[in-house]
Amino acid sequence: MKDLFVQAADIDAKMFISSILEKHAAIGIRPITYDIETHPLHDSGMIKSGAELSRFKKGRYTKIILIWDHEGSDKEHKYQAPEIEGQIRGKLDAITWSNNNDAIALVPELETWMWYCRPAIARHYSMDVATLDQLIEKASGQLGMTLAHAMSKMPKELFEALVKDGIGRTISPKDFQMIGQYAGIRNLEESDSFRSLLTILRAWFPMVEASS
Repeated sequence: MKDLFVQAADIDAKMFISSILEKHAAIGIRPITYDIETHPLHDSGMIKSGAELSRFKKGRYTKIILIWDHEGSDKEHKYQAPEIEGQIRGKLDAITWSNNNDAIALVPELETWMWYCRPAIARHYSMDVATLDQLIEKASGQLGMTLAHAMSKMPKELFEALVKDGIGRTISPKDFQMIGQYAGIRNLEESDSFRSLLTILRAWFPMVEASS
C-alpha cells in the first residue's frame, strides 16, 4: 500500500505538486510513496465527482488529498473556498477516508503559487530576478492593473502575459515541473493554501529521527 494519493484538477498542478513531494527533506516529511492523477473534467469535475472517484483508491493508499482551483470550479460565485473544502471532506469521510483525507482549494488558482517562487521562475527562464521583475511589472500593466492586484486576483493571466508576451515562450506542464523543482519551500509557505498542504503532510508523514 502506498502512502498518498493526490487527485489534482489538471496536468500543470500534477507536475508542480509532484516536484514538491520529491523534496521531502525540504518540506519536512519522511520519504513517501505516492501517485498523482488528474480529473478528466478538471476543477468542476473535482467538485462534482472527485470524492466519489476516491472509492476506487481504497485499500491502495493510506491517505488522500484532493486539490483544485477555486476559479473555474463552477462554485466560486456561490460558495467560499473553505465551504467547498468542508463539503468535500465530508464526502471523503463518508467514503471511509475519515481522518485520512484533506481537500484544498487553490484561491483563485494554481498560478497564485507561482508568485511566491519568483527566483525559481527566473532560474527556469535563465534570467536574473531583477529582469524578471521588470517583465512582471510590464505584464501587469498589460492587464491594466497594479502588480499586487494582478498577482492575487488574476495570477494565471499574469503568468501567461509574462511568459507568452514578455519572455516569448509557450507554456507547458514541463514549465510547472521545473519551477516546482527550483522553488524554495520557505517562500511558498507564505501562501495560505500551500501552508495548508504542508501542515497536513507534516502531520501525516513526520520526519523519522535517526536512532542514536
